[in-house]
Amino acid sequence: MNRVASMARPVVSLCVIAPLAFHVGVDVASTAPSTTVSASTSVAASQEQAGEPIELGLGPLALIGPALSGAGDRPEFSWAPVAGAATYSLAGTTVVDEPLWAWEGAATAVILGSWPVAPIPAAPGPLLIDDAKWFVVAFDAQGIPIANSVMRPVAP
Repeated sequence: MNRVASMARPVVSLCVIAPLAFHVGVDVASTAPSTTVSASTSVAASQEQAGEPIELGLGPLALIGPALSGAGDRPEFSWAPVAGAATYSLAGTTVVDEPLWAWEGAATAVILGSWPVAPIPAAPGPLLIDDAKWFVVAFDAQGIPIANSVMRPVAP
């Protein structure tokens, strides 16, 4: 069952197969040592936030919003900037890890459907109609992943 109602507006997407299986075009193991932290540091930072830790051996990325529940049908996803990050990729999945929606850009906030500001209620685009999960990965200017968030739940 689809957890996001799709409408006519296309969105930028990543190749999200499962919450951790996304194509970034680089080998995480080749990430420069100066841009990574130990997996235990990343896990410890991730455990301070609500959600499932994603152990990629990258630095922590702190999610800010939306709330875990009561986020509405078009929530704004936001996170703290990461030093050295040029772009971010956000992916949303169902609670059983089916891909729902993805976004990529330099901003640290985006509204579901790739809106930079809140659209009118009748605007086209996906709507959050059931529980889901989301996460963000930060990339440096060369496209190498440098930080990731936890897999955080969200509900309308």
